[in-house]
Amino acid sequence: MGRFYGGGPGDRCGGQSSMQFKPELISTDCEVADEGSKQILQNYMTELHAFIVCVLPAMPRNI
Repeated sequence: MGRFYGGGPGDRCGGQSSMQFKPELISTDCEVADEGSKQILQNYMTELHAFIVCVLPAMPRNI
């Protein structure tokens, strides 16, 4: 069982949300059972995408 902590939309430092990973959280067809957990995961992916879009252009190309 794991824990995930993440802020809400647009919250890059400060706010927190939490959820526990349990075997029944995500079904075999990749559906999230709990609406609150689904929202946390959607917010996390939105913020991760925004971070990648911001950082990727600054990355050196010849690594």
